[in-house]
Amino acid sequence: MASDKKTRRKHERIPVSQEQLRKTQAIVDASLKDNPDMFNLPVSKHSVELLTDYFVKTKADTTRILPKEKRRYVIYCRKSTDDESKQVRSLDDQEKECLELAEQLDIKVRKENIFRESASAH
Repeated sequence: MASDKKTRRKHERIPVSQEQLRKTQAIVDASLKDNPDMFNLPVSKHSVELLTDYFVKTKADTTRILPKEKRRYVIYCRKSTDDESKQVRSLDDQEKECLELAEQLDIKVRKENIFRESASAH
């Protein structure tokens, strides 16, 4: 029986030469002259303690909920038959209602994440 474990290749670490280090420092210095705030990061909305707690819980397998700003929402509208007498809601009605609900819940749904299916069993 073959093992399902993936074998990891060792990465060879090659030290940076002094010349490469000097060139890199010159590029960074030139960039900072044009834009002194280039490497200043924006202030995070989350504290270090909050992020640490989240990732510790995730690793401990106790929570799998992503922060709201990382979530991606989709809308799936389905019309199972072409017979209008059997179909209660049209695809347009379904999409409109879902978008209204998303707006009420303050959820952003991208246009490319709206899926419509008609008369198929896929």
